[in-house]
Amino acid sequence: MKKIRFSILCFVLTCCPMAYPEASSAELSPALWDSYLTLALNARPANFSLCPGRLLRGAQTGAAAFSHAWKYRKTTYELHFDSRQALGRTVYDLALHSGDIPPSVSRERVEAGVEGFHYDITQICVWLNDVFAGKRETPVRETLLFMGYLLQDQVVVLKEGRFIPGGKIRHILAAAEGKKRSLEENLNHERLHVFWDEDPTFVKQARKAWEALPESGREQERNRFKQYADNEELRLEEWAVREVQARRIILKGF
Repeated sequence: MKKIRFSILCFVLTCCPMAYPEASSAELSPALWDSYLTLALNARPANFSLCPGRLLRGAQTGAAAFSHAWKYRKTTYELHFDSRQALGRTVYDLALHSGDIPPSVSRERVEAGVEGFHYDITQICVWLNDVFAGKRETPVRETLLFMGYLLQDQVVVLKEGRFIPGGKIRHILAAAEGKKRSLEENLNHERLHVFWDEDPTFVKQARKAWEALPESGREQERNRFKQYADNEELRLEEWAVREVQARRIILKGF
């Protein structure tokens, strides 16, 4: 069934109106997809139903970190990368599409600096539909693999020519080892962003902690997160995530 499912995908890419209008046949050939999907098939964990995602070759977290039963693990699809370069190549167009980075930021800069990402399933589907409608550049190899994982694992499914959520997965996150932080630290950082979206108690707890700071303390934190100066909510979220990681906020279920 897996081979059949991807044969249908190849047909969609090369033949249906949603295929890339300017892509060459070589870029979208079944042989190319077969090579990507062989890699994808080799990476699926045995405990996928409890721990959806992919522990990619060479990733240093190991099975324990991948299988950690944190509160939203069953509804979060995790990708543990063996390098931030591969992670950056995977997410670059998605980050552009979502407005997380401006077009002035190069792919090379993202590859050198990104250490994780988190998106909800709705954002992923909107992006995929634009990709397959020819509104984005032809994906690079790593992005094609990412799409393959999502389809292979039914995180997303095709229905009437459009990608929709496949079922229980609500969030997709990824992490890699950074220059200063371990893969586990980056992984926990992205997991905490899921908590922020799902757990109103965490948001309430963070707001209370922020308001308890003296004005001088809030100003210091604003300067610390000055890259989010134009988005107060995002700055609060990033601050709260860091506070949990520093154990200044204790979060149940994490």
